[in-house]
Amino acid sequence: MGKNEKVQLKKRFIDSLPFNPEKVVTFFWDSELKGFGLRVTATRKTFVAQARVNGKTRRITIGRYGALTPKQARDQAQKELAEMLKGFDPQEKKRRVFNC
Repeated sequence: MGKNEKVQLKKRFIDSLPFNPEKVVTFFWDSELKGFGLRVTATRKTFVAQARVNGKTRRITIGRYGALTPKQARDQAQKELAEMLKGFDPQEKKRRVFNC
């Protein structure tokens, strides 16, 4: 499977993915929702959303697989991606929250 190949991020597919023992991070991008993906590391499978905001690529973590189902993660990613398309930078929002 190619590095940027798009797949349907469904439970059966995600369950079939092995963890990466070499500590290499691998991304799988959803074929249904552009910008929705799964990050696989040595110990975790985590849903992410990624889009360009004001000319910069921004990626945010949606949540861990297991704590969220693929459908729950896709729904949350859709909301986050819509905000990014409107020009809201999630990293800027995070900075404001933690620098109160």
